[in-house]
This record gives sequence, structure tokens and C-alpha cells, in this order.
Amino acid sequence: MMKREPSGTRINTAQLASVALAFVAGIIATSFLPVKQGRQFIDGFATNAATPESAAVGHAAQLHSGATPIDLTPRQRECLARGEKFKADLLSAQPRQMHHPFDEPFVSPITTARDPVFFDYASRTPTDKVTAHAYHNLYSRYLPHARLHDLNILEVGLGCNMFYGPGASLNLWRALLPCANISFVEYDAECANKYKSQVEMQGEGRLYIGSQDDPKLLAEIVADAKAAGGFDMIVDDGSHSHKHIWATLNALWPTLKPGGVYVIEDLIYHWFFPTWSNYTIATPATSAVPLFQRLIHTMNCLTTNRFSEDYKAWCRKEQDDSIFKDVINIDCMPDACALVKGRPLAGLRD
Repeated sequence: MMKREPSGTRINTAQLASVALAFVAGIIATSFLPVKQGRQFIDGFATNAATPESAAVGHAAQLHSGATPIDLTPRQRECLARGEKFKADLLSAQPRQMHHPFDEPFVSPITTARDPVFFDYASRTPTDKVTAHAYHNLYSRYLPHARLHDLNILEVGLGCNMFYGPGASLNLWRALLPCANISFVEYDAECANKYKSQVEMQGEGRLYIGSQDDPKLLAEIVADAKAAGGFDMIVDDGSHSHKHIWATLNALWPTLKPGGVYVIEDLIYHWFFPTWSNYTIATPATSAVPLFQRLIHTMNCLTTNRFSEDYKAWCRKEQDDSIFKDVINIDCMPDACALVKGRPLAGLRD
């Protein structure tokens, strides 16, 4: 059966033409400057322009826009047009040789049929999210279907200490989520101040300068988040210190919207500590990995009616003591985990 517009009228050629015009309109939207040949920078931001050693592999040989529904609100049509301009900027760059091709070595369509848009876009920026890591296997579960929505995103770490320079994630988020407000936290004050105006203009968010465990800075972020209605996604790609991660998570978890996702990347850096030469499993309760293990039990408190009175007592105490009692899903993969936020539990079942 033919889909219908909200007004109830049948889609005709003129309506489809208007969608096409929305694509064209995106070409005149304002965003990044054109990418030059060679490994260049967009106003100082890292890009991944064509180089002799670049190689197109997997789905990245042709940049995908993601699934586009026909029934769009006016705001979603605006987002679609903005996205086409941002995508055009990425088309100027050749995809890099992937360490993790999107559909290999998978066979089942449960995985191979996923929308490849995150992988495609990330492969055309210098970010290591799909090269040194395979984070498309995580982000592809949460973002492609939300592309044309107004999102509020915070990432800890602008990339000032990365060899490819700052702004790679901003380029990715801007193209992938064209109507998102994208904010960052960056410790390197000299670098952050240099790019602050551009980050805030292109990301349409804030660039917070300071350490991710600074109570004053975190309080400022919390206040801004509350005024904006909270974050849809928070990504911690900062210092990778378990102490910093814990401080940030504790302060910012309450700012995440119900249904939002909190991603912690590069967990390997504090899974073993304090040095790479001392392979001691991280065990403090204030480390992310032990927290994830504990939260599995906390989530299982939803079914305490099946277990002993001792288990019920543990769950009641856990609810009283933990700010993470509203975690409804833990999604882990090599180097990264995501926490999905639900509503606080109404209470234990009798």
C-alpha cells in the first residue's frame, strides 16, 4: 500500500520532486570548507583527503546517506538538506584502508544488513573509531535511525593530542547527525582556545575547556545540560584515566535523557593499570569495568521476586545507594561499552 503524507493525500510526482529539491538545497547550506587534495585540514581541523596510499574498501567506496523515510516533518526535511551538504564535504575525501571492514567477517544478515552510514562517514574522517577500533559495531545500533532528529551530544576530548589533529569527531558527528548540537570538553587550553569559535560555530554547541574531573567545569556542563533538556548521547574519549572517567560519569549521568546512551571508549587503557608493564586487572569499584559488572546485577533486580530475601535486601540497598539504578542495557565490545538509560525503577517487585 502506498504510504501517505500526514495530511492524508497520496504521494505524487510533485511531492517526490520536493524531496529531491531538499537534497539540492543542502548544497548551499553552510558548513565545512571544501577539502583539498592531500592530508589537509578544514580551518585547522583534521580531514582525510585523497592520498596515493588511500584505498576504498567495503561499503566505504560509495558514501551512504542512511535510510531515508518518505514521510518527513518539515524539520526533518531541513535536517536532510543540511546532511546532504555535510555529506558532499566528506565525498571530497577518499576512504582510508580499513582495519575493520563493516561486513567482514560477519555472515548473518542480522549484522551485515545494518545501516552502514556510520562506518562510511567515519572512514572519510581521520578519527580512529573505525580503524584502530571497530566502534561502528556499537554506534550503528544507536545512531542511523536518529540521523534526522534534533540531538544534544557531548564528547569528552576534541582530539588535540591526536597525531591527526583536533576536530575529527566533530567532522563525523556534523555529517552523520546534521541537526545535532555538538559540544566538547578539551583539557589542552592552548589548542581549545585556538579552535573554540570554530568548534562552537560548526558544532552549534559549547567547547568546555578544562579537565574532565574538574568539579567547577562539570557543574557548568550540568547546568547547561539541564537548561537544554539533557543530553541524548555522551561520549567519553578523554584522558582514559579510570579516575577521570568515574568523575565524569558520576557527574554527567543524571544529565542523560531517558533512552539516551553514554559511551566510554578506549577502556583498554585502564583495564590494566597502573602501567602497561604491570598487567594487573583493574578492580577498584571506581573503575568503569567493575561498575559494568556490578550493574548487571543491579539490572537483574527487576526480577527479584524469583530470588531469595538476601538478594532482595541487596537490591534495595543498591537502589538506595546507586545513581545508576536506571541503567536498562549494557552494550560492550572490545575497547568500549555503552550504557543505555531508562527510567528509575519504581521499586522492587514483591
